[in-house]
Amino acid sequence: MYSFNYLVPALFFNENLGNLSTGGSLALGQVLEGRLFSEPGFEPSFTATFLHGEDYLTEDPTGDSIARPGVSGVVQPDDGDTPFQMQVSGVQVGTQQLDAIVATNETTGLAVPYGETYSGM
Repeated sequence: MYSFNYLVPALFFNENLGNLSTGGSLALGQVLEGRLFSEPGFEPSFTATFLHGEDYLTEDPTGDSIARPGVSGVVQPDDGDTPFQMQVSGVQVGTQQLDAIVATNETTGLAVPYGETYSGM
């Protein structure tokens, strides 16, 4: 058993969203494609394809640019193992770097930097 005195990224999820449906403090985007994989050096090594699902993003009513992403969908491991449902929720504070990625329906090619969003699976 190893003990860590700092956080180490274990899994990385990359998604491409379709057009966002918005209203009030909620945005809903269909996940068009996605990949889930373990970070280099993390054991056990894991890769999977996100088959279908949605990303619900709610904004806190406080006006402090605090958003709460919530992804739900079905993931198929690349090794052919049993598909499973994945749910991810998190908290993110709006920054200029983050807004440039999530505030458009255009593909930017940018990725949310590690640490910009706190999430749990």
